[in-house]
Amino acid sequence: MSCHNIGEGLNTVVKVIIDLYDKKEIGYPAAKQLIYTCRKAVNWCDGNEYEAVACIYETRCGNCLKPVEEVGELECYWFDDRAKGPDGWNLQRKIGQLVAHGYLCKQCMDEIIAEAQSLADK
Repeated sequence: MSCHNIGEGLNTVVKVIIDLYDKKEIGYPAAKQLIYTCRKAVNWCDGNEYEAVACIYETRCGNCLKPVEEVGELECYWFDDRAKGPDGWNLQRKIGQLVAHGYLCKQCMDEIIAEAQSLADK
């Protein structure tokens, strides 16, 4: 059974992070790292990572954090055949470590998959 409270609680933190980022009170690297940390922190309490980033999951790229104009504009790397790669889980795990959350704009999807592939090749 999953603990939904931790994800919902951390989602409120992500809302604050995005607000501070939009006001330019914190920079991009810090915002991205904090959002990633909130997403991963749900694992301390058997939570669902997507619940921690629900407020931005469909509205902001999980890499560049830029807002999108329409819901459905972002794509999840889990469903991109390039992200599956020959080593499957390993490549997807590397991608997951590079992004704040799994839904990415097209440009970032291409860049992140290429970066993860180069890391996997090492």
